[in-house]
Amino acid sequence: MKKNRFDILLVNDDGYDAEGIKLAKKMLDKYGDVTIVAPLYPMSATSTSITIKNTMEYRRINEYTYAIGGSPADCVAFGVSVLKNHNFDFIVSGINHGYNISHDTMHSGTIGAANQSLILGKPCLAFSAEVGLINAEKLFDEAMKFILGKNLISNEYILNINFPSSREYRGIMLTKLAKMHEEVIFYNDNTKIKRSRNVEYEKDENSDYQALKNGFISITPLNYVTFDKATYEKIKNN
Repeated sequence: MKKNRFDILLVNDDGYDAEGIKLAKKMLDKYGDVTIVAPLYPMSATSTSITIKNTMEYRRINEYTYAIGGSPADCVAFGVSVLKNHNFDFIVSGINHGYNISHDTMHSGTIGAANQSLILGKPCLAFSAEVGLINAEKLFDEAMKFILGKNLISNEYILNINFPSSREYRGIMLTKLAKMHEEVIFYNDNTKIKRSRNVEYEKDENSDYQALKNGFISITPLNYVTFDKATYEKIKNN
């Protein structure tokens, strides 16, 4: 995708007024025309859920920002399907407040929006950073230069980009998802329960977790398809 200026749809799962999406808008303005369609309220951990029975609240905040009372995936669908005066070159999801790595990508609303993008035939870049967005502004252009320079934007996969929090930036790594071991904990006070967890990651120098820990920007290619071809062929031929 070689262009000087792009038509970009920007979404997130933290809400239209979140600091991350404001920062993303600021950083993306130099790359093209940016239209925001984002949830009215925080919608983290909603994956690729969509609204199919209830109506959704809708607000036009300003000339380039729309807020939808639905999920991040709803926001992508609205942008692509309703804003017909645009033909978006690609979609950006984020910048999320908190990493999206390992198995957490399955639950993430940020990645869920990216999944919806691929379903609708649009390329998507998903950006995340540690809470506080440490290094996100400083390193955003590094990531974009790498992605555009290598012509990596494609509607065949998602690029999941995470910015390290380390003060010592060491470069960019193409990574795979870390293997996570998770212990789920529920706290109960007899009237309500709250979910928590303990996690450990297997050591793998090529994983997203390890790359971030070592001060690298992590870029992981993801696909929304859950079909397992190898297992299909094995069972079919058994």
